[in-house]
Amino acid sequence: MLAPRLVLSSFLSVALVALAAGCATTRSGDDGVDVSRGNATTSALLRQQVEEMRFMHQQELLSRMQYLASMGEDASPAVCDGAKSDDWLVRSSCMWVLGAIGDRRNVEVVASGLHDKVPVVRYQAASTLARLGDGRGFPVLVEGLADSDLQSRYKCFQALKTTTGQDFGYQHDGAPDERRQAVGRWLDWLDGIKSSAL
Repeated sequence: MLAPRLVLSSFLSVALVALAAGCATTRSGDDGVDVSRGNATTSALLRQQVEEMRFMHQQELLSRMQYLASMGEDASPAVCDGAKSDDWLVRSSCMWVLGAIGDRRNVEVVASGLHDKVPVVRYQAASTLARLGDGRGFPVLVEGLADSDLQSRYKCFQALKTTTGQDFGYQHDGAPDERRQAVGRWLDWLDGIKSSAL
């Protein structure tokens, strides 16, 4: 169970973000009304929302990620900064949020995650790139099909299958020999798309 102080802190943060968004200033200019969509307070609160993800798990973490994604472009600067966090969970979660936001202007931030030292972050970055229509993550996803972790294999396979419509007989929970053969077919496919790009 979460400590009451952490729950209260999270609740207050959400309330303050909503309040700050509702209290955005309005200025009248020569050509009409200019509504300011964000301010320094909202930005700071969104960054706090991102950084708090390091302490979250399961449904609480998913809810926070979905909340940030629902903020769309307003959350992008804080989420892009979070993609460079010193905490792997924050980096991975931010990669997911950037995919859910769906703004291709963030592709280069996501692509930087392909070289992360933590495999989970690399796989999430690759999956997000595929979701955003960028094929640079395919080699990382194919590499992930041979990962020793069942969940990582599943995630990589689902990203590949969703993006390409192919499965090449791969089963993330299949026998090791069968998986190896299917990974070989995925590697052949990868060689094929590399050749066609030349």
